[in-house]
Amino acid sequence: MEEFTKFLSTLTLSNTAIYLLAGLAGLYVQYLAARTNGRTGATSFADYWLKETPGMSVATVVTLVTVAGFTIQSGILTAMTAWGVLSMGFLKGFAFDALIQAPTTK
Repeated sequence: MEEFTKFLSTLTLSNTAIYLLAGLAGLYVQYLAARTNGRTGATSFADYWLKETPGMSVATVVTLVTVAGFTIQSGILTAMTAWGVLSMGFLKGFAFDALIQAPTTK
C-alpha cells in the first residue's frame, strides 16, 4: 500500500502542467464555439487546426508558446493557486485563439 501511495504522489500536477493543459482546453473550447457559431465547417479539432486555418493556427501557437514561456520562466505560477493557474491558462488559450482567428467583418 505504501508503494501505491508513493506512486499516487508522483502523479500530482504541477502548476506548469495545469497551465499548459488548461491552455489546450481553452483552444478546444474555442473550436467548439466556432463550430457552434458556424464559423467553421471542420468536423474535428485536427481539421480545424491543420486544414482550415493553418496560417492563423501557426500564429496562435507561436503567440501561446511565447506567452507560456515568459509566464513559466517568470515564476509567477509557483505563487498562484491551482484555480488561478487553471483559469489563467484556459483564458489565454481561449482568448488568443478568439482574437487571432476572429471572423472578418463583411
